[in-house]
Amino acid sequence: MRVFTARVSDPLMEDYSRDLVRAWCRKHIGHPLDVTNRKDFGLLELWADRAVQVVRNRGQLVPGALSKFESEETERRRSPLGKLLR
Repeated sequence: MRVFTARVSDPLMEDYSRDLVRAWCRKHIGHPLDVTNRKDFGLLELWADRAVQVVRNRGQLVPGALSKFESEETERRRSPLGKLLR
């Protein structure tokens, strides 16, 4: 699990911003998470206040918002290409 944010994209502020986000994670989640501004092929699901909707600055699902991960994973398992992606 990682925090994906544009806040660490500025080279002059990257370390400072990363430290702030990790401190927030420590306080609200209980341990620091890796922080990045780059997507990679390991990205399975992205939670945001505009994607799978979460409460801003809380990381909690908005009531009624559902994660699509389970249904997409189920479809992936059924597809021929999905067998290659596992």
